[in-house]
Amino acid sequence: MKKLLYTLSLSTILLGVTSCEEALNTEPRQSVSANVALQDITGVRSLLISVYDRLQGSDYYGARFMLGPDALADNATVTNAQSNRYLTWTINNFGVHFNIWGNNYGAINEVNYILATDLTKITTTTEANQLRGESLFLRALLYFDLARVYGYEPGREVNGFNLSVIIRTEPVSTASQADFRPRSTNREVYDLIEKDLKEAIGLLTGTNRFRATQAAAHALLSRVYLYQSKWADAEASATSAIGATPATLINSSAVASNYRAAFTSAPNPESVFELAYNAQTETLGFNESLNSLTLRQGGPVAGSGGWGDVIPTPDLLSQYLPQDSRFENFISDTKQGQTALFSRKYVGAIGPFTDNVPLIRLSELYLIRAEARIRQGKLTEGLSDLNTIRARRFPAAFNSAVSTTDPAEAIAAVFAERRLELFFEGHRFFDLKRTGQDIRKGATGPIQYTDVRVLAPIPQAQVELNKLLVQNPGY
Repeated sequence: MKKLLYTLSLSTILLGVTSCEEALNTEPRQSVSANVALQDITGVRSLLISVYDRLQGSDYYGARFMLGPDALADNATVTNAQSNRYLTWTINNFGVHFNIWGNNYGAINEVNYILATDLTKITTTTEANQLRGESLFLRALLYFDLARVYGYEPGREVNGFNLSVIIRTEPVSTASQADFRPRSTNREVYDLIEKDLKEAIGLLTGTNRFRATQAAAHALLSRVYLYQSKWADAEASATSAIGATPATLINSSAVASNYRAAFTSAPNPESVFELAYNAQTETLGFNESLNSLTLRQGGPVAGSGGWGDVIPTPDLLSQYLPQDSRFENFISDTKQGQTALFSRKYVGAIGPFTDNVPLIRLSELYLIRAEARIRQGKLTEGLSDLNTIRARRFPAAFNSAVSTTDPAEAIAAVFAERRLELFFEGHRFFDLKRTGQDIRKGATGPIQYTDVRVLAPIPQAQVELNKLLVQNPGY
């Protein structure tokens, strides 16, 4: 596919248009007419693919949004000899954080173009509903990630600071159409995310797990509710997602390697929503791919690897019991004299340095529902969900079930299970943040929840350009 990228930068706006249509070549690069980009269904489909494509970059789900949350927290460290890519993350250097502002607003603007188009004039009602539903799902995902990077969750504000990000729901193609806006509150942004997902649920059909589906929308909504401590809603949405998805839980109780092998399948059997890569055109290569960052070139995993910088912390490894099939995911290797355990979740299964990325897995939904149920006082039901996962990760003869009458112990067990199950999948830092917990670190000591480093800085160029845009505290 021929990609044409048109960019307009004004405060939070980046307009990117991708199309296979040669007609776009006639438009000036600094201004693209929506009538041209969306004049037929081919242009709309291409523009939507462009939004999916924006999820794939190394600053987003291609690498940093998967490994960064573990490096900022207590799940990931770096080898003694490394390329410095994640060293500053593991010691939480001031200003080191996610930088998705420009990328996400560019994608949001593309989505807004599709949502502003009367699709029923250029395609069937069925496809129009599907395209609108996917667009709403993607806008919700993009805003959710912006909200949890640049702001606190509702009810978890520090010193009353409740600003989130700028809301834009109308497309902008020229500087004259743009305006400067202040940040909305976290409540306003989460309300928009919920609204988009609820509408998407009513429009989406199908079971293609590489695209947004009704099950994926239910699943993302359950995560959004979890971050807001809306326990009953999180439970209900997780239940709906579990019932709607064709995904199945990996059973590695008899064959330990089944858990690891699932990450080499396309899609992963547990994927409710998975980011697909084309190895010929979309690989992030030796420098930035998940494969290259987590496995050493020339190591024991044949045909894969690169820098091998990012490894699990001793603290994380100590949480696994020897019988846990997930521990089989790690493999011992020696890099420049240092022997360590490396993760085999990303082994270049799609092509050289290329893996698909599961963004929402079925096991996460069981753990969301477990936490939501326990926090509502449904201890038995919550432990049942937790033990559903554990029963598939340990041999049948091993008593892996968690049994307690103490809700606090049960919640701690769920959080421990999330570490074991979802490592290197982009959750740990955000799990601590959404619950107001400090980050336990090694030699650097704990990072308190009130520390300014918990929030990412808004790009300074945006703050200087837009006088209404308030920078995060401490930056």
